[in-house]
Amino acid sequence: MNHASHDIEHTHFLASDFAPLMSNFDLHTHDEHHSTIYGLRRDLTLAYVNAEWIRYAFRNSAPRHLLQPDIVLNLCVLDTITGPLRSFYRDLFQSTLRQAVPHYHDYDCSTPDELRELHMDVLPLPFGASEPDGLLTIHSQVRSRPIPDDYPPPKGASVPEDYLTPRGLLITCSNCRRFRAQDGSERWDWIPEYLNHPPAPISHGLCDVCLDYYHPINRD
Repeated sequence: MNHASHDIEHTHFLASDFAPLMSNFDLHTHDEHHSTIYGLRRDLTLAYVNAEWIRYAFRNSAPRHLLQPDIVLNLCVLDTITGPLRSFYRDLFQSTLRQAVPHYHDYDCSTPDELRELHMDVLPLPFGASEPDGLLTIHSQVRSRPIPDDYPPPKGASVPEDYLTPRGLLITCSNCRRFRAQDGSERWDWIPEYLNHPPAPISHGLCDVCLDYYHPINRD
């Protein structure tokens, strides 16, 4: 494994067995990208992550002691995904490996201040192989705009217990970033202060609207 410097927020992690698949790429240029880029082996374990992937993990409160090459590399990417998205990504990655052609997906992932549209590329490696040895996945922001004045008003968040699961987690939609109420109503509320300063650990799911719009084939 190698990484470019001791400052892990400004470098990449690369497993030695995956290095031949990345030999045609300028990894230092990847580290300057604002896109998150990661490589997967055929078993869907992480074998490469760029610097923005690591910075994104920090921005989402990942503990620093877990963001080390020996821990990140060899982690199954599906173990970082919950709910309906897990089967969506599993099927997407496996289809790309099986068909040996790139796959693409557009989705929404907003912040407390911006509505953001993103694009994902899933590329088989090496280029042109009939039986790929791995995948390169790129998540890029396509466009963003400020939250409009007529956006649904934030829900009051004075009682976080209303949104905590029995395990003490907040469930946020991976796309629209609303939070699921735990009062049996199946309601998802826009609470930007929870995104900025979460009062509890966050897990990810999909609200009904985003599930039907972005992932209709994955509704079970």
